[in-house]
Amino acid sequence: MSNNNNNLNNLIGSRDVLKRMNQLKETQIISVMRSAGRKAMQKVLDDAKRNASQIDDTESPLSIADNIVMKTSYRRTTGDLTIKVGIQGGARYRRGDKEKGLVTYWRYVEFGTEHSAAHPFLRPAMDSNQAQIFSTFLAEVGAGINRRLK
Repeated sequence: MSNNNNNLNNLIGSRDVLKRMNQLKETQIISVMRSAGRKAMQKVLDDAKRNASQIDDTESPLSIADNIVMKTSYRRTTGDLTIKVGIQGGARYRRGDKEKGLVTYWRYVEFGTEHSAAHPFLRPAMDSNQAQIFSTFLAEVGAGINRRLK
C-alpha cells in the first residue's frame, strides 16, 4: 500500500485522508478504495454508455452501449487495485462471440479503420470527467474512512 500512499500525496486534501487511513486494517483500506473508485468511475460509465448509444446502429441487434461495463480487480502480491470501464469481452475476437452477444466490433468504431473514421465514445467519457473522478474519489475515500473509524 505504500506506493498508493505516495500517489495519493500528490492529490490536494489527501494528507488528512492518509493519516486517518493508517488507522485502518489493509482489508478495510481495500474495501474503502474499491467502493470509492467504483463511485468515482460511475460517471465515466454513464457517459460512455450515453456516447455509445448516440452512435450505435439501431438496425443492429447488438448494442455497444449495453456491453459497456465496469470491472474491479485487486492483486494481493502488488497491492494494485484497478477499476476499469470498458467493453464486455474486450478487444479480442473469437468464434462464437457474436452469438454470445459480444460486440467485438466496438474497437473499429472507437479507433476507426483505414476505410471508416473513428467515432470515439470511451476516451471522451474519461477525458471529460477527470477532475470529477478525482474529487469524487477523495470525497468517497474520506467518507468511507469516517464510516469505518466510528
